[in-house]
Amino acid sequence: MVASVVALVGLTWFYPSVDDLFVENPFWNGLSDVYVAVQPVRVGNLTQLVDVVGDVSNSTVLFLGPSKPFWVSDVEIIGSYLGSGGTVVLADDFGSGNMLLEGLGLDARFSGLLMQDPLFKDRASLLPVAYNFTSGGSALGVRYVEFNYPTVLTGVSDANVLLWSTYFSYVSVGVSQPGDSSTYGPFPLMASMRVGKGTLILIADSSTFINGMYGLGDNAALLRGLVRGTVVIDESHSVTSLLTIIKEALVAIYAFLSLTEIRWGLVAVGVVAGFKVKWDKPVEDREDEVAATLRSHPEWDRKLVESVDELRRKTDAG
Repeated sequence: MVASVVALVGLTWFYPSVDDLFVENPFWNGLSDVYVAVQPVRVGNLTQLVDVVGDVSNSTVLFLGPSKPFWVSDVEIIGSYLGSGGTVVLADDFGSGNMLLEGLGLDARFSGLLMQDPLFKDRASLLPVAYNFTSGGSALGVRYVEFNYPTVLTGVSDANVLLWSTYFSYVSVGVSQPGDSSTYGPFPLMASMRVGKGTLILIADSSTFINGMYGLGDNAALLRGLVRGTVVIDESHSVTSLLTIIKEALVAIYAFLSLTEIRWGLVAVGVVAGFKVKWDKPVEDREDEVAATLRSHPEWDRKLVESVDELRRKTDAG
């Protein structure tokens, strides 16, 4: 039973996370490449922004594929951050990004309709390629971007658009070939707008920077062109699996046990436990007990062992 538990804990510790859009996930749907490239600070609660960001005007917060709701408190923190001159990159398609946009009082939205391009694509029309950058988008130094099941932006002015899809692109309710009900492009896929003193950048695809897409087109260059200063990645709006929750708990336990006070406390408990079963032995055998204990646990501190033994002797004498 004990061996099974140890094996399970070991497997959980070493097996990588498979959560979508997670920096510790090295598979196609993870963000480990992004983590290596821009070394973002990970925050599990937006209240941490105040602590991790020094110069707001020289920082970027990434919201990549948010799933959980943006509550009023979240919107207030992000609004304050933008108002102070920060940069927010919100990449979404079918997630909760519209809640944030609505909370900030903006007209921009992610339409939620799937966009395809039967001509300008990678392997399929659901993997469209876009290269129609505006003058603002051209400043990023990117030639083209490859998308993965993107949607399109609505409610953004032409002046705010950074990247358009091609004239051959279309959106429809289904994923079949275009029909009479389909609407054709070009559609805005990226936009940049001022919010207070800050900048909000919208990308109509949550998968643009996952490991499977990061090395395609100029996607990597796009990310580097968007971020500046201290980079923060939000994890408070991501849904984590049970595996990830357990792994994070194990990390927290390991960090707790690594504290010096805890380590020495456990040693003291171990020493007391080691002597407890021998308290009924004659006094003349006690010196041998110290030596025997240290032979069994050479990593323990001799002075601490002797101190515990002395304390135990006084207890016996009393």
